[in-house]
Amino acid sequence: MEHMLTLILIGVVAVLAPTVSSASLASFDLTGLQPTNLQVRGVSEAQCNSYTTLKPGDSANFKSPNYPGNYGSLNFCKWIFAGSTDEVKITINCDDFAMHESWSCLMNDNLSLWLGFLNKKWYCGSNGPENVTSNGNWVVAKFHSNLFNNDKGFSCTATASGSAATTAPPTTLPPGPTVTAVQTTTP
Repeated sequence: MEHMLTLILIGVVAVLAPTVSSASLASFDLTGLQPTNLQVRGVSEAQCNSYTTLKPGDSANFKSPNYPGNYGSLNFCKWIFAGSTDEVKITINCDDFAMHESWSCLMNDNLSLWLGFLNKKWYCGSNGPENVTSNGNWVVAKFHSNLFNNDKGFSCTATASGSAATTAPPTTLPPGPTVTAVQTTTP
């Protein structure tokens, strides 16, 4: 029997499976264990260089390094947001966005969004993404800073919408084997 340990953190429940076949709470050491994919009411915090799966109604916040302080030089972060089914769309909104202004955003500090195949957008300056929705069920967000003009950065949210797409049971069952009941008595 595999034992599970439930850890309660101010309204957040994380389930950790120990690597040993049996453990007691009194002798279990939590040092070094880090629960992942913690969610509170469908909202999570996506760390730099992470992959997050979102169900309809879920959101994940992502921020530039050191936000709300200035990000450093030569920073690179990538966040991948994937819908839990093919029917899920991901929408990106940034409620705070401040990066070095550039006419093209390509060579300076920028946030780029891959919203589907052949659909990439770049953002810099003070105009971040607002209600930008994916073509498919995923978005890749990349942040890059150069050597100069570091700024506050951004705080953005990826939100999933669409259907959870469940497979309905068949309305009629296929024909199966015929079973005949025979009653027997013993003398």
